[in-house]
Amino acid sequence: MRSSPNRDPEVLEFLGRLAEADSGPQGAAPYRGGEVTRLNTQWQPDHYAPDSAVAEGWDLLTRRILDLQRNDPVMIALRRTLVDHVVATGLMTTANVMIAGELEEDFNAQADDEFDWWAENEADFSGKLAWPEIQRQAFAELLDTGAALLLRCQENAAGRTVPLCYQTLLAEQLDESKDWPAGRGRNKCVRGIEVDRFDRPVAYWLFDAHPGDAYASTYASEPISASRVIHITSPGRPGQIHGISLYSAITQTAWDLDNYLGSELTAANIGALFSLIHKTASPTSGFGFAGDGSDTATTDVYGNPKVRLGRGIVCQIPREDDIEQVQANRPNAQAKVFTDLMMMLLAMGGNVSTYRLTRDYRSTTYVAARAARLDDAAAFAPLQGFLGRQLCLQVRHDWTAQAVAFGVLDSVSPGIYRKNRRRWDRLLLQPPGIPQIDMEKETDADIAAIGAGFETLESVGSRRGKPWRKVILQRKREIEFERKHLGPLGVELSYDRPSTPGKRASDDVPAPAPGNGPEDE
Repeated sequence: MRSSPNRDPEVLEFLGRLAEADSGPQGAAPYRGGEVTRLNTQWQPDHYAPDSAVAEGWDLLTRRILDLQRNDPVMIALRRTLVDHVVATGLMTTANVMIAGELEEDFNAQADDEFDWWAENEADFSGKLAWPEIQRQAFAELLDTGAALLLRCQENAAGRTVPLCYQTLLAEQLDESKDWPAGRGRNKCVRGIEVDRFDRPVAYWLFDAHPGDAYASTYASEPISASRVIHITSPGRPGQIHGISLYSAITQTAWDLDNYLGSELTAANIGALFSLIHKTASPTSGFGFAGDGSDTATTDVYGNPKVRLGRGIVCQIPREDDIEQVQANRPNAQAKVFTDLMMMLLAMGGNVSTYRLTRDYRSTTYVAARAARLDDAAAFAPLQGFLGRQLCLQVRHDWTAQAVAFGVLDSVSPGIYRKNRRRWDRLLLQPPGIPQIDMEKETDADIAAIGAGFETLESVGSRRGKPWRKVILQRKREIEFERKHLGPLGVELSYDRPSTPGKRASDDVPAPAPGNGPEDE
């Protein structure tokens, strides 16, 4: 017969180790987080390999996040904030081919113009989206599920410039049942992704449609060569093949906040009614609440009398009966303090400032808003670089190869291109810029930095989301157009005004008279 738990030798030994851990320095771990005390003895998480940790909770976590993205305004706002600022109207790529230290303008200009046409009209296999919308969709999927999949397709319809196009797939279309260890003459397959011995993808086992699609005719999966699949994922640890949602740490917090607000609203609605408890010597089995007036029944389906609740109720009761009013004490005076804390936690987990998440700047200052802007820019930049390398540059390289092969780019022959693809595939990645807080001050600072040699047109344009060469070429066209149509009329051209390094545009504007400036209001 097993001894009672308090006398079990294993339990006594474990309790002894706990006592030693609490007794003093001789039992302390080098890191306090590794100590076992009476307060944290239940905190004993398992040690998972990276992909095992993802597999353990990916399905339920993803279903919960997608539910929040359908119904929770905070999670919807967080996704919109990230997509609007990381992708915005799209990450641009511009050709940057140089020969003997000089820009190959003919090729660069032709490549950019032709790619812009393809991106706007031919990029999507379904013909519904332009290339920027595909980027937004892919990044949103990465946020929600930890992965986005694009299938490289060939569409040979008449009128297309190149056959290349892409079909966006869902992470749920990976066949998780294809899961086995490596063996003799056999690759390892991790939940639908087959990899070689260096963990490089070889094939993706994909369903034709989402497994939950009631309109799909078949759910069979087949292996698709990895050369046709762009798999966008952010592995958290070395050797990890599958990704996890970037919202994984805040899913519970978002759900708790949504439930809390729902409970507060319910309590406030009850408090707005004149709620009574009727204590009587001859009670029935219960009572129900009457509806909006259209329900004329005096009892519910169980025979309980219905009581109509509302503002200004007057009841007539016998003297021996007792009435007690239910008071909800709502709205809760501490609700804002609690919700502000929860919003701060959600912003921290979502890697955005609270100001940008809530878009509430009523209680902020210029300094705080600018600091938040700088923090957000620092957080968005790695995501933009990651998405650009994983998706945008790959797609542009694929497009360039086909454009040269099909003669769309006739400024270089296919033979010369194949001999030195590295030269002809040189690109600049242009993320979208972040709007300026004070345009005049920041523009003057950029001009001064360029004049001092600390900045260049390329670096300033990159921050503002403007490709510098396209800006210069467009300005040239505008200047020539203005001179052609306005020059003979004697109109002074703004472009002809000499610029003074470091001089502010406002220096030419007369100062306002005392008492008329905004600072005097």
